[in-house]
Amino acid sequence: MKKLLPLLLCLQAIHLMAQPILDVKLLPENLPVMVNAPIVPTEHMETLDFRNEVPQELADSLSAALNLKRIQLGVKGLSAALRLPDGSIWADASGVSEENPEVPMTADHRLCMGSVSKTLIAATVLDLYEEGLFSLDDNLSHFGLIYNNVDSNVTIRQLLQHRSGIYNYTGHPLFNPTLQSNPNIHFSLEQIVTQFVANPVFAPGASFSYSNTNYQLLALVIESVTDSAFYEVVRARIIDPLQLEQTFLPAEEGWQSPVGHIWLDTNGDQIVDDFHQVFTTWTALLSAVAAPGGYFTTPSDLVEWIYQMHAGNLLEQTTIDEMHQTVTTNLPGGSRYGLGITRRSFLNNIAWGHGGDISYASQAFYFPEKGISIAVQDNDATAVSWDLDGTMRALLQECMDYEAAHPTANEELTPKTKLNLFPNPCKDYLNVDFDLMENVEWYTMFSILNSLGAVVQTGMLLPSSRQQSINTSELVPGVYYLQLESEGGRQLQTFVKMGK
Repeated sequence: MKKLLPLLLCLQAIHLMAQPILDVKLLPENLPVMVNAPIVPTEHMETLDFRNEVPQELADSLSAALNLKRIQLGVKGLSAALRLPDGSIWADASGVSEENPEVPMTADHRLCMGSVSKTLIAATVLDLYEEGLFSLDDNLSHFGLIYNNVDSNVTIRQLLQHRSGIYNYTGHPLFNPTLQSNPNIHFSLEQIVTQFVANPVFAPGASFSYSNTNYQLLALVIESVTDSAFYEVVRARIIDPLQLEQTFLPAEEGWQSPVGHIWLDTNGDQIVDDFHQVFTTWTALLSAVAAPGGYFTTPSDLVEWIYQMHAGNLLEQTTIDEMHQTVTTNLPGGSRYGLGITRRSFLNNIAWGHGGDISYASQAFYFPEKGISIAVQDNDATAVSWDLDGTMRALLQECMDYEAAHPTANEELTPKTKLNLFPNPCKDYLNVDFDLMENVEWYTMFSILNSLGAVVQTGMLLPSSRQQSINTSELVPGVYYLQLESEGGRQLQTFVKMGK
């Protein structure tokens, strides 16, 4: 009998195995029939366009490159975004989400990020670590996490870096059949660990082996130290403060609209079919991979997230440096792996990020030498995340070509602000030091904007005062922009408001 869904569930790096991890021979027989997936409406707010616009010439060349790569890949839809150093974001899409009637793919379509979800889990763990709740070298027994076939001596660091030796549950021979025959089961983290983890593949720390079980266990660590569901902690510490409003976990939080339809070959005829209705109602699948690979997002949110992960607004620089300590891997592209992050090189530029697959494919990388981040996603299971390397390179090349053709491009794309804000992150007050700024007397007003560009606070500046304090006690925790205004222009600087 033909394999109906040869690559339905392909989390990052798992497709390197000898056989696909979801070898489905029959579709689930008792899936509910729904005209549309359940949708949680997304509220929209009116915002100001406070960021610099991406130069039109660059935007046009990026869109053209994206469309060409979609044609070359032969996928239904391809979506991408690029964040420049000044915070401006280009985002576009090519192809379709649906056919009959045709619905074009847009940059607003939410797509599954697959194993890029691991960066959210890792950052949450590192954020808790910074609070002194545990050491990265604490082992699982420290948290009371004792399971069969899981060595309790495995440390947090080894889980983050895939050096635990713990069996990858998505490769268990009973995993696929269970999801097929029981599509409406909502799996808990512990159910996955207790049912689908076989004997270890090596002793803790002995080698590298990519395992989704590591991030199931890290989610359990989050729950152990916070006494809250892992996805609530991820939202409270990462998603909401950074205002990643298009990022969500459908297995636990419901659906946002619009969701880009997933296309895959369901009968082996080499023709992809619209699998949206089955995919979005397959509770067993969505819950089974939630922590290591189940988040949905847009490329715009992805480029903002992968930038913020490295910008020092969320994690301290010492933690980022520790996160960037890498080990060799058996992954393609010369990949090295840190603490929940991959180090790669594109066009001789070091990049930090992650890729992921769960029928949808995603890549998101931050390029520190250029200060830009790029994300690419597709909705077609015929292309896995490693196939998006060419699109990543093409978009990076367009950016590099633009800089080469415009000698002032680097200056134009870099924030001109020379403000010194402290403490940053702040709590009740933000101090503004103008010592590095010229013509400070030009600036008479300030505005505070959230990451969407909405003005949330305004005030007057004291003439000629070199240092001033702004009350931020009424701001909710999150990332903000301080904007100074004058007749001659405006200046922007990012800051973070911490919780009490």
